[in-house]
Amino acid sequence: MLAQLRSLWFLVNLLPLIALFGCESQSNKYVAAAKRIEEALQQKYGEGFVVEKIGGGFGTVNSNTIKSMASPKSDPTIKFQVEITKDLEKVYDKYLNEIVAQSNIKPIEEMARKFWSDAKITITNDTVWTYPTHVDKDITYEEFLKLYPSNSQLISIFVNGVNYFNEIDEMDEDTEIKKYNKFRNY
Repeated sequence: MLAQLRSLWFLVNLLPLIALFGCESQSNKYVAAAKRIEEALQQKYGEGFVVEKIGGGFGTVNSNTIKSMASPKSDPTIKFQVEITKDLEKVYDKYLNEIVAQSNIKPIEEMARKFWSDAKITITNDTVWTYPTHVDKDITYEEFLKLYPSNSQLISIFVNGVNYFNEIDEMDEDTEIKKYNKFRNY
């Protein structure tokens, strides 16, 4: 009985030490990974970046990578996915996806404003499990799509709903659906 109590006491006192060292090691790994990501992106694109979130392997293809979100220092509103292998050797990013998307906002917003005068647009490109390897930030969407045919482009249109209701808080749904269908087929 005494031997079992000693074993239990040893185990209870050892677990916090294991957890403490395990967390410290993981934290240091993330700091090193974030630094390596920022260096790799700087080298690839010739501009500064900030890793905003990092940690875990959620949503990764395998358990050998760490996922993060980053943004260029020049425009913190642009957010994109980055993965780095746990040995900190290879960095994969979707910065080009967002740069190509940003270059399409103005023409698509102008098109949307033909139907809704207050339209605001957001766009994102998703190349699914493919991380672009090209670095030409002036690439057109058509060229991007040829290089990455698995890409899906999500366009979100935001309008001030109050502008589309009459004085008794009713919307002319038929008119709005017709606008949408014209825009969709434009």
